[in-house]
Amino acid sequence: MNVFVIKMTLEERDSHIRKIEEQIEAKRRLLLEKQQKMHVLAKQNSFLKGVRNDYTKYYQHMLKQKYDQLRAMNSLHKYLSDLSNSTDMTVNNIKDAVIEQDNVLREMRKIKGDLDELIHE
Repeated sequence: MNVFVIKMTLEERDSHIRKIEEQIEAKRRLLLEKQQKMHVLAKQNSFLKGVRNDYTKYYQHMLKQKYDQLRAMNSLHKYLSDLSNSTDMTVNNIKDAVIEQDNVLREMRKIKGDLDELIHE
């Protein structure tokens, strides 16, 4: 077994021990800082997960609303079509129904565009 004998004065030894203690203290502070950063990051990550979940719920709600609007417009379009094909209507009523059908179709195109935009984000 090799044993190294280092001869130092007490002052040199004390200085060497102080340097070692300073290094130990610096490492301890570094570990505490890293632990605090990890704690903050864990909180932020939890917050971000909550935000993502809220966004997903909002997104799903918007999609459902657009699909509901589209179904309602489709029903209205069908009703106006059936109404304009009815024999009990005057010429002016038929013209009004056709105009309303065009309005409904325009609104349906707009809703479909909104849906496409939401889906492709």
